Parts: sequence; C-alpha cells; structure tokens
Amino acid sequence: MKKHLEKIRKKPEHERRVIARNLAIITTVVIVAIWLVLLSFGSKSTNDISDNKKPTFESFNNLIQQSVSGFEEIQAAFKNESETQKVPESEILNNEEINEIENYDR
Repeated sequence: MKKHLEKIRKKPEHERRVIARNLAIITTVVIVAIWLVLLSFGSKSTNDISDNKKPTFESFNNLIQQSVSGFEEIQAAFKNESETQKVPESEILNNEEINEIENYDR
C-alpha cells in the first residue's frame, strides 16, 4: 500500500486530482448503494410487511437507476468544473517564450 501511495505522490498534480475525484465518486456510490439497500430491505421485518408493501425487484431497480442518474449528474458537474479550470491558450507560454525567460536570468 505504501508503494502504491508513493507512486501516486510522484504523479503530476492534475493526475492526482483525477485519481482522488474518481475514488471519491466510487466510494460515494458504494456507500449510497449500500445505504439504499439497507434502507429498502433491512429496516423492515417480515412480520411488519403487508403483501402489497413488500419490496420488489422493481423497487430495487428504481433505486439503482436513481443512484446511477445521480452518479451521472455528479460526473457531469465534475467535468464542467474541470473544463472551467483550464488555462486559456493565450496564457500558455510557447518554447521560445520559455527560453527567453530562462535566458533572462543569466
């Protein structure tokens, strides 16, 4: 585990941010999925459930679809946020400008 963390620490910051974002999204989705499953099935005992209120595969499927759509919304929001943080082309230095700056100090 330590070796894996060291590899990640050596990567550029933008790659580390992508890794962190993806891990956060995956962890959130897993926690929400577990929570939804426990909420829909685990909190009710079989004696308390009437025949017309039993959880069905269809209700479980709806929960999964809602989770997936929520995940897609979060993913779209992250994508929009990352696009707004891009540096405009006019602010990116070309090789000649970099060389001028490096030579200026000499």
